[in-house]
Amino acid sequence: MEHTQGLVERIIHNLDRQLGALRYEMRTWQEQAQEHLKDHARQIEDVRLWTEALLPESLAELRSLGGAPAFFEKSYELQALISGVLEVWEYYRDRFELNFGPLTRYQTWISGAEWIAADCYQTAMEHARQLDLKISTPRSNSPLLQLESQSGLPQSVANLRITSPVTLPRQFAPVPIIVLPANLMANSWGFLALHHEVGHDVMADLGWHDGALAEYGMVVLKPRLDAQGVPPERALHWCGWLSELYADFFALWLAGPAFVGYMLETLALPKAEVQGRSGRPSRYPAPFLRIHILLKILESHKLKGSGSSRTSSKSRADFQKRVQGYWETWKTLYDADNALSTAFAGFLGDLETVLPLLVDTPMFTAAFGEKVPFRDLCLYSLPEHDVVTRVASGWAREPAQVAQAPIAPRLIASATRFAFEELFAAGTAPADLPARLETLQGVVLEAVQKNKPSPTLKVFDVEAGPRFQALAERFRTALLEAYSR
Repeated sequence: MEHTQGLVERIIHNLDRQLGALRYEMRTWQEQAQEHLKDHARQIEDVRLWTEALLPESLAELRSLGGAPAFFEKSYELQALISGVLEVWEYYRDRFELNFGPLTRYQTWISGAEWIAADCYQTAMEHARQLDLKISTPRSNSPLLQLESQSGLPQSVANLRITSPVTLPRQFAPVPIIVLPANLMANSWGFLALHHEVGHDVMADLGWHDGALAEYGMVVLKPRLDAQGVPPERALHWCGWLSELYADFFALWLAGPAFVGYMLETLALPKAEVQGRSGRPSRYPAPFLRIHILLKILESHKLKGSGSSRTSSKSRADFQKRVQGYWETWKTLYDADNALSTAFAGFLGDLETVLPLLVDTPMFTAAFGEKVPFRDLCLYSLPEHDVVTRVASGWAREPAQVAQAPIAPRLIASATRFAFEELFAAGTAPADLPARLETLQGVVLEAVQKNKPSPTLKVFDVEAGPRFQALAERFRTALLEAYSR
């Protein structure tokens, strides 16, 4: 018995010191980073609160078990938890240091990108709250951007890759992660990629993470497509694209037609590549079809909002003109190619059935069980389009001009895109184009800082304690199940 008691005491002291060292690391790093990362203080605090929710305040309960078999089960679980928490903490800490360390040359650019992402997220979630939608994960913080150029594409991270036996799903994480290749930040008119990636996080926090969308596709959407005569193989493709399509639609709802301009440039691929993508499974519609879908959605969208009749008419005409211009570009790229038209003929024929099902079918749960369609989440309005076009025109004429009127960072990205396009509108770029673009980059980042939103969604702050307990408990269960296999 004495030997067993000695073993128990040694295990307890080992675990106690490990807990103390972990808490000391989190506390001291947070204190040292406070000044340098003051804009991210709440994100760091959320990570710390989440990790603390996983760990016991003391080892009194473990000590009370003595040498009973339950002691060794609980001590093993605690060791697994300490390892898992340490990995998650190091995951986040390393990304904060990578992005915002003193030698990071992209520091100013990524700061601008973060505020645009924050504005996208906060605006969408506040709108969801005003609609009284059920919010599965009410976060007070927007996603954290991570510099990583391995894939070459922006990406909202569905599962945080840590080395423990379990990944950390986006909907369980204390702060979601968006991967942003560093080269994209050299052009602020490319920041529109963020609107799409934030769309993934908003959908997840409203309860529509990738798994839920996959289930919705098979249980709700596919039977409706079958009933409309859509062949099963094509119906499965539509169901497999749901996550990316809804993120695209969110980007349209946040940024308007400028997002299509960004996507046209991004997806202007060789025809052989586009043709090849039509014949292999993917989570994305092929570029030929994806642009068509976005433009069809814009065509069917009625801009809301009020203003003087002259301003309203002018803004509506400009909106329609831009959509038509993107159609012409799309047709020039692909529409004359008979092979592509033949390859996608079935999908193009499905659009009249599919798009209303996607955007007009009630799917989000509101108060008293009422269901709200996706289209109701649209934020881009007539007044916003007017602001975007006026700021864009000013920047196109004189890039050094600072926008005097308040403009949300999510819309600054749209205005920058339009200004970039207008510099080439006449077919011949200005002789001083490189200097103009460099000036525009600086002015845009300055405008973002001038109009940056609050660091947190204060309406959700009061729910921080229960939220972190719930998120941590879900991860704790998954982690312990993985260690016990």
